[in-house]
Amino acid sequence: MNGQNLGGWERAISVAIGLAGVGKGVRRGGISGWLEVAAAVLVVKRGLTGHCALKEAFSGLEQAAVVEVHPLPEPSPQRRASRPRASR
Repeated sequence: MNGQNLGGWERAISVAIGLAGVGKGVRRGGISGWLEVAAAVLVVKRGLTGHCALKEAFSGLEQAAVVEVHPLPEPSPQRRASRPRASR
């Protein structure tokens, strides 16, 4: 599915954090800086497109895990009887 799965604020924050990461990575330089730039560009892309593959994958897992929920059984009447209290 390629539809949008991010809200407006989430998209705006992704773009802002991604642009900050690009700037920070360029200033750092070297291999680690360029790796940071690459990751930040992906965050900017996430904000601009409004689609996050990780969010989509995790929401699918959540839906699969909660397909059927069984309530706990009611306690039997014998177990509801008051228990003897410990002496103080």
